[in-house]
Amino acid sequence: MSNAWWKPFAEKYGVRVVEDGPPMNPKVVAMVQSGKVTWDLCDFAAYRADPLGLGGYLEELDYGVIDASRVNPNFVSKWGIASAVAVTTDDVACGSDEEHVMTVASDLREARLGAPV
Repeated sequence: MSNAWWKPFAEKYGVRVVEDGPPMNPKVVAMVQSGKVTWDLCDFAAYRADPLGLGGYLEELDYGVIDASRVNPNFVSKWGIASAVAVTTDDVACGSDEEHVMTVASDLREARLGAPV
């Protein structure tokens, strides 16, 4: 995943991406409770995000900044948004989907850090 996602993203936006994990719920809770949160984003399933969000361990996403209009509403919640959907290259033009994923990631970073990429 590093070569497919993080390296191109870091090069395109001039940021350093540090991959850490796995994003297990107890680790997220421990970071929040200790006041030493080191993650801006987490990549995990909704069944993990919802309990953390309901418990106050995740910040709600700002959809005034994040454009979720091209994401199926079933994959958008207060605390998360789908980052990838499995498709074959026959189903979709890969370039446009890659660009949209990068745009969503950029929007998420802007929402978290308060500055455009």
